Amino acid sequence: MPLVIFEAILITSTLSIDAFVASFAYGSNKIRIPFLQINIINIICSLVLVFSLLVGNIIRDIVPLWLTTWLSFTILFSIGLIKLISGITSKNDYALINKKIMSISPMEATILAFALSLDGFAIGFGIALVNTNILTILITSLIIGFIAILLGCYLGNKIAKNLKSNLSWLSGLLLIGLAFLSL
Repeated sequence: MPLVIFEAILITSTLSIDAFVASFAYGSNKIRIPFLQINIINIICSLVLVFSLLVGNIIRDIVPLWLTTWLSFTILFSIGLIKLISGITSKNDYALINKKIMSISPMEATILAFALSLDGFAIGFGIALVNTNILTILITSLIIGFIAILLGCYLGNKIAKNLKSNLSWLSGLLLIGLAFLSL
């Protein structure tokens, strides 16, 4: 597997962990995320990521390579460390989902997508400061994001009652690894 594809899979898998955990929380509360809302979440998250990659590419052409490399490392490592510590010390970042409804609305999906996209924007910007293939990241983001949301809902619905574990620390660990790969 070429490095560019491996990097895209690692980046989008890392960013999809939050979507997985959020949809796991919805599923564990018997809240369905319909196909339209899955696509809303996935497309918004992917477009925000691509936008941040484009902005990072513009800055990369203006700022010296050594500075963009260290800036990328610092952004990725810092976000990773914060997510790792937060994930280890908190019970559930998505505990706010305590509704008695059967599915989320398109507006709720949009709000959730923008909340999930905040990390994607910062991470995409940091990654673009070095060198990335935007099209490969977009395609993998759409595929992996969709799978993460579907799988999160399904597993949340099936096993969340038995599993009281928070997986958000994993995205922090992956980001720290990605930071070192950017050097």
